[in-house]
Amino acid sequence: MNAEVYFIKELGLDIDMDAIMREIIYDFGKQDVNVIFKTVVEPTEENLHAAFEETSKSTEKIDLILIIGGLYNKENSFIKSFFANRDIYLDYKKPSGNVEILSAPNVQIPGYAIKLQNMNIICIPSTSQDMLKVLRGSVISYLTKLKNCENDSSFNTENIAAKKKKRNFFARWFIPWKGDGFLEVIRKIIFTISVAAFIFSMYKLVDFYIIRPYINDKQTDEIKELYYGNDIEGVDDENRLKKFESLLAINQDIKGWITIPNTPIDYPVLQPSQSDPEYYLYRNYERKYTSYGSIFIDAVCKLGMNSKNIILHGHHMNDGRMFAGILKYADLTFYNNNPVFTFDSIYEEAKWKVISVFKTNVLPEQGEPFQYLVADFANDSNFLNYVHQVKSRSLIYTPVDVNEDDYLVTLSTCSYEFKDFRTVVVARKVRDGESEEVDVSKAKVASNPLMPDIWYVKHGGTKPIVNTFEKDLQNGKIDWYNPNH
Repeated sequence: MNAEVYFIKELGLDIDMDAIMREIIYDFGKQDVNVIFKTVVEPTEENLHAAFEETSKSTEKIDLILIIGGLYNKENSFIKSFFANRDIYLDYKKPSGNVEILSAPNVQIPGYAIKLQNMNIICIPSTSQDMLKVLRGSVISYLTKLKNCENDSSFNTENIAAKKKKRNFFARWFIPWKGDGFLEVIRKIIFTISVAAFIFSMYKLVDFYIIRPYINDKQTDEIKELYYGNDIEGVDDENRLKKFESLLAINQDIKGWITIPNTPIDYPVLQPSQSDPEYYLYRNYERKYTSYGSIFIDAVCKLGMNSKNIILHGHHMNDGRMFAGILKYADLTFYNNNPVFTFDSIYEEAKWKVISVFKTNVLPEQGEPFQYLVADFANDSNFLNYVHQVKSRSLIYTPVDVNEDDYLVTLSTCSYEFKDFRTVVVARKVRDGESEEVDVSKAKVASNPLMPDIWYVKHGGTKPIVNTFEKDLQNGKIDWYNPNH
């Protein structure tokens, strides 16, 4: 089951939405409910209606919407008014027939569950005390009931009875039998459905929290052992590093290895063919399906990794695996401790200095997207203007210079500040003969990085003006360009 969370933005109420999202993702995950999106909604009917419209157009199937906020008291609120105009009444004394009250001990304001034909909507109050009480006291049990209802609708006792030809005591305990009374038949049906629902729920929990991570870690450990266990030096006839021989014997699509300190990122890097650019989105290095996918090079990059900018994609997994770790670069302390990471291609070993970490959108309705998926550039000016845009968006001021002779690597993963957001880390290759050290004492949190338009709609602030590289260089606004290195 996929869910989207709506936060109703209430004036005068300070809520740590990121902390709440972590709680919701954790609690919902235990019920096999996957939180796909988080949307902040201004408290007007037009904005809430627009949010529902956007959800209905999503390419992801959304089964549940959790609305946090807009319930000010028992009698009157923005959310109640919104649904009342659509003949759905959230009345704690006498709700509509398709509405269920979600309450808990010592809760001042209850929540509500609305059951529609193809959608389940849950509304809970935004005060942190009542929110968590309703969430854990009623919402979780309601989700369990929803899953049980789904199991009920697909259960067919007649088919099971037809398949059981051998009648024995065990079968008679579960299956309605000739001569059973009415209450006994009902007992058997309820008991069998309950057992089936329990087994299915346990399987999903074990699969999600134990089996999938175990399989992914086992496969990762196996290829790590091959990679780190091969200390052969030199290159082969195709000028490829011999330390990759054992990996290339498994899959010729392996193009390198990336390691970022103090994160789980220690993975092979693959590159699909241009005819199927998302091949490794849900496949591992053995070409087998996995929800974790692989770290893979964008199809726009030249085979053999000869592009000026190598773009790497990876999933942001809730358990911290794959590329979830790159989000840590938005924290100054983490950056200061890890300003350099390793990304070896099958042709050369290389270290990379982080020059930018930024947030960006891909949906045009959130503002004009920044086209950061650029692998090659027509000339030096285009390249330096790209670097200027990347540096202007960085959440961290990084004391690393760049010039037209440098090469970049870009790491991209999903982010949850807004729908379909991305967190991107850009680094440049350590030059021949250059020290790997970075003077992080000069690093600091950027005072006014360039953000997508939707960021200013939510947070306010003034969008900085970023001119061309040449103009801002002439005006003394660029301190990172060093043509002498």
